[in-house]
Amino acid sequence: SSKVTPALLEHDPENRLLTHFPRRRLDGEAIRDAMLAASDGLSDRRGGPGVMPPLPKELLGTIRKDHWKTSKDEEDHRRRSIYLFVRRNLRLPLLEAFDRPDTMASCTRRNRSTIAPQALVLLNSEFAQECAAALAKYVGSQASQSERQVNLAYVRTLGREPTEVELREAKALVDADPAGIQDLCLALFNLNEFVYVD
Repeated sequence: SSKVTPALLEHDPENRLLTHFPRRRLDGEAIRDAMLAASDGLSDRRGGPGVMPPLPKELLGTIRKDHWKTSKDEEDHRRRSIYLFVRRNLRLPLLEAFDRPDTMASCTRRNRSTIAPQALVLLNSEFAQECAAALAKYVGSQASQSERQVNLAYVRTLGREPTEVELREAKALVDADPAGIQDLCLALFNLNEFVYVD
């Protein structure tokens, strides 16, 4: 088993013997890609020039119209983050919140901060809301019963089924409100278990 047991932590608390993988947060690009993949929206298209996804309205007002031409093909908006076009003076909110390096200077090592805007971006950004809606739609198309929808949402986002307590509480949320499954999907994207790798 790859679990960190109490005995391992007792004998190697600082991980000097490399008895366990150090916990780390995903980079902003990996979080974006994971959200797209979980919501069944990640494009498998490869190669070609950088793509320009739609920008949030607050960013559009800060640049000239000819400096960002949103890619016409909607599939390009869902391509892996490695294909995103980078402008030195324009930083996408999700990537900015999760420590994207400054493109104006050399960066030998990416910073790892934990700040309030990270949670705000994952909860309130248009991208997070769209991914949660897409995941809810996918889960609804694959299962009609709320228990199955909850199980599938957990498997798609966290790679595991919910515990009994998680299942009971999530099922109550989904059964109580038609938008409950989307709220659950958004909450799953915001869990440390989704954003961190153990």
